Amino acid sequence: MNWNGNKKSVVAAVVVLAGILVGHASAKDKIDPKAKKVWDRSIEVTYGKIAKTRSIKSMKITGDMAVPMAGMTATFEMLQQDGKFKTDVDIKSMGKMTECYDGKHAWSFSELQGPAVKSDKETLQSMQQADLYATIDWKKYYDSIQYVDDETIDNGAGKKVKVHVVALKSKATGKEDKAYFDADTGRQIRLDAQILIPGGTMVPSTTLIWDYRNVSGIQIPFRSKQTVGPMTQEITIKEAKANVDIPADSFKAPDEVQKLIDKK
Repeated sequence: MNWNGNKKSVVAAVVVLAGILVGHASAKDKIDPKAKKVWDRSIEVTYGKIAKTRSIKSMKITGDMAVPMAGMTATFEMLQQDGKFKTDVDIKSMGKMTECYDGKHAWSFSELQGPAVKSDKETLQSMQQADLYATIDWKKYYDSIQYVDDETIDNGAGKKVKVHVVALKSKATGKEDKAYFDADTGRQIRLDAQILIPGGTMVPSTTLIWDYRNVSGIQIPFRSKQTVGPMTQEITIKEAKANVDIPADSFKAPDEVQKLIDKK
């Protein structure tokens, strides 16, 4: 078993989850009428009044992760504030891993793999993950949003549902992602994407998300199941709090990472 590869997959699961929790975004004003209708409804049911007030300034999320095939379990904490994010993953018997975007640089650090500073494309992906209002400000991270079709898929909780499918042209990867929205509720319940994981490798990812709950006026999915390459991770949020006080130094790079940043 390639434990280093599994560690990367686990971090990728949380990193992508951050983007799912706050939505997705785009770069040129290219959105067809059908896609806009689906997209706008998703914003309405996810953010409600918060879409206009943007009164949520920070978010703290904690939870559990598991990779059943590898017999691996972990806990995580994710912080988002002022266009920054950090995810700390504590893998039992394997140590801690950190993924961070500090507003300028994207980096990672783990006890086994050491420090790394991300490429420009990985940094763009991290910027999206840090953006609490990425769905609303969709012109930053994708080239287009186009309606594809209606389908019937599993909603993650074992129920077949009708969905509206839209294609998202990712600026970070240059690839086309697909987002699936429940036709009844308007909520996003699946994302198929090409993602950049630590080291710059691009891998396919399919994420199912469900169990939406109200957190200070926005809807957040507390359960997800994500396949990254050959690995499947299960993610359960235990607690989500909005507008928490996050110390300014929470996003500060450790000395090992800062040395790499200074060399760029």
